[in-house]
Amino acid sequence: KRQVHGGGFQNLCRMLFALLCMSILSIQIGFQPIFNKAFVTNEINRSVYIVTMELAKIILCLFTLAVQGKLGKVWKTWSLKESVIVSAIPAGSYAIQNILMQMAYLNTDPITFNVASQSKILFSALFLYVFLNKKQSNTQIVGLFLVSLAAITITFEPAEGSTSNSFLLGVVPLLLASILSGVNAALSQKALQMGSRDSSWFTVELGVFGILFLVIGSLFDADKSGLEPIHFNGWSVYTFVPLLMSATGGIMVGMVTKYAGAVEKGICVVAGICLTAFVRCFMNGLSLQPKHFLSLAFIVIGTMIHSKHPYQEKRNETKKKD
Repeated sequence: KRQVHGGGFQNLCRMLFALLCMSILSIQIGFQPIFNKAFVTNEINRSVYIVTMELAKIILCLFTLAVQGKLGKVWKTWSLKESVIVSAIPAGSYAIQNILMQMAYLNTDPITFNVASQSKILFSALFLYVFLNKKQSNTQIVGLFLVSLAAITITFEPAEGSTSNSFLLGVVPLLLASILSGVNAALSQKALQMGSRDSSWFTVELGVFGILFLVIGSLFDADKSGLEPIHFNGWSVYTFVPLLMSATGGIMVGMVTKYAGAVEKGICVVAGICLTAFVRCFMNGLSLQPKHFLSLAFIVIGTMIHSKHPYQEKRNETKKKD
């Protein structure tokens, strides 16, 4: 009985911790595009911004591991070979994804950004099947169709107040980032759940390799156009608000993926979209276009359908395995 009660208490703590992480992630998703639009200008060097953000993630994660007393244990069991295999590929993909996301932030309005980026759910499901053989139920396929339809609807025409370059410089990078996000989601879930990797340490590894890949990319660009000087033009105290928000969001994504799962992460995304819409209207007094309402309906219904009806193996298949 003591073991049962102990297990129940541990499950309760795990659930409460997961709910806390989900709440933080939802708030971050909701406010991120608005704060980026306000405080991250075109004058800011994107590479410097991304490196600073990754360093913030690393520092926060190392501090978390130290407080939990896990830092020494994780370091002793760490292997460079394993780290390269598990973390280097997603890190390179994350580095490219971050650049594309920053470009999209600056060239799309907040609602378009949050809704169109949800095509990453479709790509996540695709690559989860490719890498982990995780299948989708027929109902989930309907949900994914609605999600993809939301992305198509929101990108059908330029958003209000956008320029003629908003599609090429905003939507296209956003969709490419969504494809990379699907690959990263599958690889990260494999490492965190199947490989039992610590989420904070995994974030540290991704950050280190991400900075390394970014530096290598900058050196290659230097051969063509010369090395871009490191500068902090356009930075202010307020620039660190979206930067730290993004760093915290990156950490929370790992936490939610490990302790809650992809279904709960989808709920966080829906909550973030709704929060963005509310804050945008409240702060700027802007009216939503019909395509925003239609896309929000598609994304909410599609995500909820996908979350509530997971794939279940048929009994005949289970018996055969037994």
